[in-house]
Amino acid sequence: MTRDETLAAYNKCQTKERLICGGLRAGKTYLAAHTVLDRIAAPAPIVVVIVAAVEGSIRYIYRQLKTYGLHAICHEAPDTVLVKINWRDRVKETPNFIELRNGTEIHFLTSNQTWPFDVDVLWLDNEVTYSGLGLLAEWRSTVKEDGLFIWSQWDWTNTQESRELWLSHPESQFVLSTLDNPGLSAERIAQLRNYWVDSLDRLAGKHP
Repeated sequence: MTRDETLAAYNKCQTKERLICGGLRAGKTYLAAHTVLDRIAAPAPIVVVIVAAVEGSIRYIYRQLKTYGLHAICHEAPDTVLVKINWRDRVKETPNFIELRNGTEIHFLTSNQTWPFDVDVLWLDNEVTYSGLGLLAEWRSTVKEDGLFIWSQWDWTNTQESRELWLSHPESQFVLSTLDNPGLSAERIAQLRNYWVDSLDRLAGKHP
């Protein structure tokens, strides 16, 4: 399947769970972030949980969300004007919690945390189950019946949980490659190729 065909299939997808596999700079975070932002931008209040491996990854995701549209949502749209940000680290711009005027909540957590409430959107970014705590089933159980679960990562073979989830959702698998990302120059792709010469899975993504 070509990149355009993959993106078209993703945009038509109506499944509750979507699994994105992609290499370094393949666009998997971009795709997941835009899906989450579309939900956040709606007038109706929702609860969003974003789980990253470590606090440094939360900082990266937050910056990507701002680049892709969160800043406009929080400062330009009357229904979703920013009410409050609770910071993990204000200096490093690492948020813990964001509240918008319409009641939407965005929680940023790391992979050793759980939460005692149901969510409308759950996004796991990259290898969050490395903690070994086996929390995936508990996390997924918090997604509402009409909610959305997205997991974007490059290696779907790294744990038994991720392998089984990938294999059980053939209708929800979307694979992106760094090598055909139109947002990267040929020079940049060549640099990445040279850097990961011993592991091209890092560019093409890895799945069962």
